[in-house]
Amino acid sequence: MLSIILAAGKGTRMKSEHPKVVFPVCGRPMIRRCVENLEKMNIKHLAVVVGHGEREVKEALGGYTDVAYFVQKEQKGTGHAVQQVDLTRFSDDYVLILPGDVPLLDPGKLEPLLTEAREARLDALIITTQLHNPSGYGRILTRGEHFHRIVEERDASPEQKAVNRINTGVYLIRKKLLQDYLPGLSTDNNQKEYYLTDIFHNLAGDGYRVEIRDYFPSEECMGVNSRIHLQEANRIFKKRALERLMAEGVTINHPESVILEGDLECDNDCTIVGPVVFRGQVAMKKGASAGPFSYFEDCILGPGEAGAFMKKIKNSVNPIS
Repeated sequence: MLSIILAAGKGTRMKSEHPKVVFPVCGRPMIRRCVENLEKMNIKHLAVVVGHGEREVKEALGGYTDVAYFVQKEQKGTGHAVQQVDLTRFSDDYVLILPGDVPLLDPGKLEPLLTEAREARLDALIITTQLHNPSGYGRILTRGEHFHRIVEERDASPEQKAVNRINTGVYLIRKKLLQDYLPGLSTDNNQKEYYLTDIFHNLAGDGYRVEIRDYFPSEECMGVNSRIHLQEANRIFKKRALERLMAEGVTINHPESVILEGDLECDNDCTIVGPVVFRGQVAMKKGASAGPFSYFEDCILGPGEAGAFMKKIKNSVNPIS
């Protein structure tokens, strides 16, 4: 399967010179978190559409050698972004399209939805969710039980804005149909942009099988568009990571005071007592302890080693308090 990540936007609500997709979620650029999720789903072919901050986005994905980059020089909408991808370079039957600012999607929940769609030989699948307050998102409109179209917030009527099923920006579509329908997009909308979402309305109108599937919890579908969203994404990502470790037999006291700025792997019967900072790649072997008031970066902890490492850190930097 080919995956296209849309990462050309400026992210104006971040109030920054940097592209929003390079802002870190628990120590990793959010676009890198997206790619890591794709890796876990065994998606091999990757195209990234870049634009604003092209160099920084490429640096954030440093080490990934099989990424094909395509440049969107002008910001003319999501449809225009996908039009920049040379689809003839890829032999895949299906294309997964997603924004570069959705780092919280859980591969374990998303992959079954994609597998089901391919096994059912759907022509397109739209990943949706439902929100109590859908303001700001495109709404999913149906006719009976069948998908009809996606209407963007700025183009929606008051009745359409009352719909609480929203578009997450994640799509699966047959590559051949994507190639056929991309050239037909128009800018006949309030934003004068090429909406990728119009393709699905056109497909459904022409009798192709376009279906929707809800993804829950909805908080994992959140696009990180502001510093407030970024803080919330860090909280959700850390909570999920620490709960996974606890389920695997790790004791974590005061998880709210654990700062996770990287990736932490633990064997069972490890103990973590906050406040404690983990940065980079940290591994704890069976029986190891970490904290309180300690800092660990790019290291492996074995039983009895945590105290010595903490002492070494305190001799070289100011102790965390």
